[in-house]
Amino acid sequence: MLSDESIGGIVDNFHDVTEKETQLEAIKTQNQKLKSIAWTQSHVVRSPLARIMGLTQLIRTGSLTKEEEDKSLGYLLDSANELDDVIGDIVRKSQEVIPPEFNSKI
Repeated sequence: MLSDESIGGIVDNFHDVTEKETQLEAIKTQNQKLKSIAWTQSHVVRSPLARIMGLTQLIRTGSLTKEEEDKSLGYLLDSANELDDVIGDIVRKSQEVIPPEFNSKI
């Protein structure tokens, strides 16, 4: 802008992108955590849930001996406890993804 009499000098424009880069990195990290939660929900939850459904159907048939039914009820409880643990893990991971200012509102 040397030819512009009102400026008469060199003009340099620049933008500090540090904050934007930090925000983009935070979003990438958050997305990775969300992918992990989605994988857990679609795979890890399904195993104990499938066992619960199968055992329930088996018990409902009424074709098991008392001993087999008792054993199946034990497996059913084990699968329910496993599912409860998985859900607790999902909740913990979800709270890591949600910004702290929103965690207190949940």
